[in-house]
Amino acid sequence: MEYAILPQRLEELKALDDDGSNETLRALLMDYLEAVPRSIRAMRTMEAQKKLDELKAEAHSLRSSSINIGAEALAKLCLQIETATQSPECST
Repeated sequence: MEYAILPQRLEELKALDDDGSNETLRALLMDYLEAVPRSIRAMRTMEAQKKLDELKAEAHSLRSSSINIGAEALAKLCLQIETATQSPECST
């Protein structure tokens, strides 16, 4: 089963708050959930405008954030985008 966010990573993030409040986890997730749609919109625009260097950088940034939060599936998709921007077919 593939999870949107790895349960193990959620537990690690919960452990950041010694008092059990989960405030750090809540803040990280809210920031991430706000950033993801913006990043996807930006990547769509960059792809349409053939701004491949910017697209690669944005995909890399979202991949890093996704890894940190435990969203492995999205991180893998971002890596595919990064790789695709380096393809000769992408530059035409």
